[in-house]
Amino acid sequence: MTTGAAVAAVQRILGDPWAADNPLGLAACLAADERAELPPSGVAAMAEFGLTAEFVPAHHGGRLRNLARTIEVLRAVYRRDPALGLGCGAGPLVAAANVWTAGSPQQCARTAKLLLAGGTLAGGSDLTDHGLSAVRSGNSLVLNGVNDIVANIEHADAMVVSARTMDTPGTRPYRQLLLHRGELAADRVHDLPRHATVGMRGVSLGGIRFTECPVPAASPLGGLGDGQRSCQVIRVALPGMMIGILDTALRLAVRHARRRILYGASLAGMPRAEAILSGAFADLLCCDAFCGAAAEALVRFPGSANRYAAAVKFLVPRMLIDATTELSALLGAAFYVRDGETGYFQKLVRDVRAAGLGHEPAISAQLTLLTCLPRSARSGIPAPDELFRSGSDELDFGRLTLQPDDDDPLIGTLLTAVDRIPRDARELRALAAWFGDQVDALAADCRTLPPNEPGITAGPAALALTTRYALALGAAACLGRWLADGGDPAWPLLALARLARRFTGRLPDLPGLPAAVAAARSQLGTDAAERADQDMTFDLACRDLRSMA
Repeated sequence: MTTGAAVAAVQRILGDPWAADNPLGLAACLAADERAELPPSGVAAMAEFGLTAEFVPAHHGGRLRNLARTIEVLRAVYRRDPALGLGCGAGPLVAAANVWTAGSPQQCARTAKLLLAGGTLAGGSDLTDHGLSAVRSGNSLVLNGVNDIVANIEHADAMVVSARTMDTPGTRPYRQLLLHRGELAADRVHDLPRHATVGMRGVSLGGIRFTECPVPAASPLGGLGDGQRSCQVIRVALPGMMIGILDTALRLAVRHARRRILYGASLAGMPRAEAILSGAFADLLCCDAFCGAAAEALVRFPGSANRYAAAVKFLVPRMLIDATTELSALLGAAFYVRDGETGYFQKLVRDVRAAGLGHEPAISAQLTLLTCLPRSARSGIPAPDELFRSGSDELDFGRLTLQPDDDDPLIGTLLTAVDRIPRDARELRALAAWFGDQVDALAADCRTLPPNEPGITAGPAALALTTRYALALGAAACLGRWLADGGDPAWPLLALARLARRFTGRLPDLPGLPAAVAAARSQLGTDAAERADQDMTFDLACRDLRSMA
């Protein structure tokens, strides 16, 4: 099944979002959210599609080949209901990635069999201290402590947990364990009460307590710290899925702005509204390009993928949250209404913030970036165009590494983009050159860092460098995708202009840029309206939702 066919199958199962009688329409999903539960028919629908097969590598009998496919399939679910996407999709994927990365052949085979049969796998890859400890006793490990925030833990057939195995600070002493509920002594394992949440209300976030609980000797996944290698997969996948939230928020905002009449004219046609709508659209495309390049880097450039995954985790959720929040300004007082389309928009604002936290805080990604900051701006070679297109090569979890290469192909793409951009796209060429200058300045500032600065004690100045680096990588991904695909330069121009504002707080002082940005806003505003009218997705795939019904 191709990616397009899989997305179409999900869309057909979810049905018409606007139909009041659709049990998986927006109205039904909002009602379920008010009850703090997943849409009852949604869980069955995902089982009918066989969603868990999307998380099993093809060589284990599943449908997971490249991460870009998995992201787009789950994005279709997030577009309808983020809670359904997290509860039935992202949660099991997070846990399964740890197994494929560090598990033994027997553990991988057993997990594949469980997921392909529709079983439930829970857990995560946040390697912070959950208070779990594992002490060896004979041929077993004995677990004590609490893992207090895990999605759907009480329904899980199996789970991945992280336990401290040594009384030493840091993350390396953590070992991940694959546990099957049926193999644990019932009187030593206790589910904790569900947490009430602000966003993702339908997802059951609970905890589990182990009390002197022996687990099989074959439970550990790999060696100490091995779980960290899978983290880069999740850092790309979860933000990539989150793009579906902004897709629906933008669609609802466009519909509202076009219906709202102020002073005898449509709100959508007013300059400020156009700037907000087109800006959110440009940010969505930028996030999609960045996630796509990072996903493909896991296959083509595993030595660089860890830094790109960290940058995606740090930057993309922030951009999606900011864009969704900015769109809410168009709704005015209607934003506070808790029913109808505006009520669903309010749910998306809550959900996108919860999804933005994901399985780890952003500071963890920044600390990873600190170890990868460019010391020399001219060390990277440009990435091939294939990095910016979803390939057919299967993701090899065994090749994932935490050791960065010296080369930085995305920065190489940014630094050579000017030579590839047509001369008639003058303002885009100037923006690309401006970002190249920022990379030079960043490299110079990085060389002044004290040797011990890239660590958990890093100060605000060092962390600010990671922000600049992530923004430069985002710009590189936009330019690389546009150069690979061609087309109208309006979207990369507006995307880079918005990234530049994040860089310095204002638009760069470049000849003709303000007028070019205004024209790009007008073009993207028109494009957004056309996609809304034609029921096309707002991402780079631009899929026809009507043809999937």
